[in-house]
Amino acid sequence: MTPIIKNPFSKLLTVRDLATKSYQLKSQNKNLVKILIIDDNDFEYENEMRVCGFNINCVRDLEYFNMAEPYHIIISDITGVGKKLNCKYEGVGLINALKKQYPYKLYGVYTGNKVSIDIATVLKDVKIITKTGFDKDDWESLLDEFVKENNDPKTWWLKLRGALLDEDISLYELTLLEHKYVNYILHNKTDFKKFLEDNLSNELKSVLININFNFNNSILSIA
Repeated sequence: MTPIIKNPFSKLLTVRDLATKSYQLKSQNKNLVKILIIDDNDFEYENEMRVCGFNINCVRDLEYFNMAEPYHIIISDITGVGKKLNCKYEGVGLINALKKQYPYKLYGVYTGNKVSIDIATVLKDVKIITKTGFDKDDWESLLDEFVKENNDPKTWWLKLRGALLDEDISLYELTLLEHKYVNYILHNKTDFKKFLEDNLSNELKSVLININFNFNNSILSIA
């Protein structure tokens, strides 16, 4: 990656500098975050959540994994799903398989039964929801939390940074890329397709293509 800072005394930006701006979820942007609910039964609050402004789609099961590709947030029942893909442990296996294919999405599982410690351990970085006693207001609050996390620029950088570290990208290139990313956010730039193409080394471009990383630039709002 071409050096960004020529003056050695200039300050490199980090995600900590995002705290200098306030971010808020604009109501019109909530509908741009695509949510998938996987449940072999009807999702009780489907219509209510749509009235609340959430872009939600419900399916009984997945016939193939790339059905989940268009969605930013995926929430599944823990039983009765994953059967068409022969997933071991049903919903648990389905979510873990999706996480391997799409590690940058947000995931949740819900169940009417108490989740065992073993299952909670397997479902790393997955929000576990106990369905019993979970009403409309609880679902609205939960989905709001999911959407806000999905739209958080710091969250997106940490996901990308972790993926690039796994690919052995140098800390030097990561430092420059973080500076460029934060600079984009602070100057209200939203064309992240251009961000990922402009001024990057061929090695870094190749890695970004290989890990299939996509920024949700259209849903990042800055106030």
